[in-house]
Amino acid sequence: MARHKTPTNILELRGSFDKNPQRMRLKEPKPKGKLGTPPRHFDKEQKAAWRELVKIMPDGVAFDSDRWVVEVTVRLMVELRSAGNLSAAKLSRLETLLARLGLTPADRSKVQVHDGKDKQADPWDEL
Repeated sequence: MARHKTPTNILELRGSFDKNPQRMRLKEPKPKGKLGTPPRHFDKEQKAAWRELVKIMPDGVAFDSDRWVVEVTVRLMVELRSAGNLSAAKLSRLETLLARLGLTPADRSKVQVHDGKDKQADPWDEL
């Protein structure tokens, strides 16, 4: 099975386009806003889990267009916490969703925020 495409915002945070700007996906849809508050239909536990997830999620990863993915992640996490376990399929799905949101050690190591301060001065920039 082929690997899923890495979202552009993750690639951008990693600095993937610094060396190869021609690889940037210019026609990719842009999110309209922030992730926002928990859905109104969530119960107290789910709202708390939503806030916890948003707090620990790396900045610049999830936006309003990702609300449903975050909702599924929260529901699975609450189910895991309340039941104490999940079926293998649900646990695998939760792990996949957490990875896609940059919340596993391996995936987190791929996300880097570039603020421009660590860039060395290049003498050729002046020319």
